[in-house]
Order: sequence, then structure tokens, then C-alpha cells
Amino acid sequence: MKKLALLALLLLLPCTAFAQGTVHSGTYGFESVDAGVFEIGLDNMLLVNYSSADLDPDGNSTLSRLRASYVGGITPRYFVAKNFSVALNLNLFITQENATTKVEEAETTVESGDFGFLGMAMANYYIRLGNSFFFKPGIGGGVFFGTRSRPGAEEGVKLESSLSGGAARLDLGLVYYVSSHFNLKAGIDALMWFGSETDSNDVSLGYTNLDAGFNVGVAYSF
Repeated sequence: MKKLALLALLLLLPCTAFAQGTVHSGTYGFESVDAGVFEIGLDNMLLVNYSSADLDPDGNSTLSRLRASYVGGITPRYFVAKNFSVALNLNLFITQENATTKVEEAETTVESGDFGFLGMAMANYYIRLGNSFFFKPGIGGGVFFGTRSRPGAEEGVKLESSLSGGAARLDLGLVYYVSSHFNLKAGIDALMWFGSETDSNDVSLGYTNLDAGFNVGVAYSF
């Protein structure tokens, strides 16, 4: 993770050196962002996924899953053209999942937790709405790696497996420019994970998750 963060910094240093653009203001607030503007942001996402399925034709047995994820970290962003930015999200993710099996009146719940690093390249286009607000639809893709922990067969024993794969993100967010150097972000996100889980015996199983939720963030522009 440290190597990826260092690589991102080295790639973005030239952007800061040539950052000459400004955030233009007008009669009704800030109106556009020039090419050459560089910003550093702190972003946070809270994502949720819920599913339920019958395990028998009569519906007496069901399996339900509730998955909640926090994804957050640093986002360097550079405007390569007017109102068009590219960014690199450097995030940690923490996920808690509860899988509940219900057979008639009896319930059994298995909890698992994920922790790891998610790095994504993003592209956003800023559409002016007025009064310093912008709509910033964007898409991105990247990679993740981490670990998953779940209870073992014996009490007090934890089983760990490794996670790795790719991710895709859809960003439907708003930006409000408080000043030419400071802005606030909020919106709706969808994040798809497609990867594999490998246990201690090197048995690997593929999986796909689609999470949706909210994001909030702040950023400082240079």
C-alpha cells in the first residue's frame, strides 16, 4: 500500500508543479473549473448490500445477507480540461457481513469481516447547476486486496482468507464550492467488486458484489 501511495504521489507531482488554473466565479457563484487545477480530497463512502433467498420450495428455510462497507481515503484530483477531472482514489475498506440462515423458527447467523486497500482511477465531468453547485457524474475502475475473517468450527477460532480482484465505480455526486480553494462533496455511489477469495489451503473461489450507498467528502484546490 505504501508503494502504491508513493507511486501516486510521484505521478501527480508534475500536476502540482504546472497547476495554473483557477475556479471562476460569476454573478451567481462559481461557474467553472479551469484545466490545471489540482486538488487533494478526503472521501468517505458508506455502502450497503442486502439479499434474501429461499433454500426450499416451501419457503420454510431462507438465507439472508446484510453487508455494510466503509470505504475512505485520500483522493488527488487534476483537471485535464475545463470541468473535466481525473483522480486516483487511495482507500481503505472495512466490511461487515452477517449471513442468517432461518429454518422454520431457528436462526443461525455467521459474521465475517473484510479489511484491505482499494485503489481506483476516476474520471468526472462537472456540470454547472448554479449558485456554486455542480453535478459531477463519473466512472472509474481499479484493484483491491485484503483479508477476510470469519469464525471457525471451534469457539474462539478465527479463519482468515485473502481477497483480491477488480472494482468498478459509478459516481453520481454533487459539489459545492465554498470558495475557489475549498469545496464539499456528497452524492450516491455504486461499487462493484469482482474477485476471488483464497483460503489457507490455496482453494480459490470467485465472487461478485454490488454495493450502493452515499459518499461525502471535502477537498482543497491549488
